[in-house]
Amino acid sequence: MGQLDPTLADFRARFPEFERTADSRVEDALVGSSLECNADQYQQLYSEAVLYLAAHRLGSSPFGQATRSKDAGKITIYQQHYERIQQLAGGGFRVI
Repeated sequence: MGQLDPTLADFRARFPEFERTADSRVEDALVGSSLECNADQYQQLYSEAVLYLAAHRLGSSPFGQATRSKDAGKITIYQQHYERIQQLAGGGFRVI
């Protein structure tokens, strides 16, 4: 808790390759990603998780074809990084 959701400016600074993507599309991806990422689970990695999940969402869209791994179909380089963050934050079973 206490984690702030990353902003459009945070996303643009981290991922300049999405400079041509409309602000509204990026903001939608950030909102959707923040709803999927639990701040309590990710703790200090929360912003990273939201940013990379949003980048994956955008990369998985028809507009993000260049970001996809050629070997893995719809898996993007961003999803690969997001999954590493999940592993770092996971640490086993959680009871909610």
